[in-house]
Amino acid sequence: SAASPASNRLLAAGALIGGAALFDRAANSYAYEHHNEPALKVIRQGGATLPYAAFGLAGADWLWRRGSAEGDVALASVEAGLSAVALSEVTKLAVNRSRPSEGRGAADFGHGKRSDSSFPSIHTALAWSVITPVAQHYDAPWLYGVAALTNVSRISGHHHWLSDTVAASVLGYVVGDWFNSHGPITGSTVMLVPHGVVLATSFR
Repeated sequence: SAASPASNRLLAAGALIGGAALFDRAANSYAYEHHNEPALKVIRQGGATLPYAAFGLAGADWLWRRGSAEGDVALASVEAGLSAVALSEVTKLAVNRSRPSEGRGAADFGHGKRSDSSFPSIHTALAWSVITPVAQHYDAPWLYGVAALTNVSRISGHHHWLSDTVAASVLGYVVGDWFNSHGPITGSTVMLVPHGVVLATSFR
């Protein structure tokens, strides 16, 4: 029998992440060799700020245009971002991979602080999850190139391995695609709290 679309997507995601893992060391070596290049310095700074800027803009757009189709897209981005960050945090605790900066290698697991695990990249997951609903709704695939700047930023700053960011991109895309396809969750409330943002949802 033919494989289901979900199975095909899962296989494609696994192939992407596994393929990226083959180049973890090469990408990390390149980042070390070219660390001081001006272009990479700019990307490091911009790529680290991008996810939070995109999330903030989505939140502001939702508050400004709530109740409209555009406001729903913005809310989908906010909910996708919060969900992607939560899923990334849970995955970090489960995988517990060492970061490139620790010098233990790409295949080292279980020696670091679980909450500081390298896999996956939260910055990257946030960027891709927030941007995906916008890119899909407005038919602007070039926005994925903007999101990919965060991937480059996290690798060039020695915060993550290549496969960490590819996995985060896949996670962010899937979550963003889900919220864009199904629409924002009804009965949800986004609240600002001292240490972050909380998404409260009532299920019927």
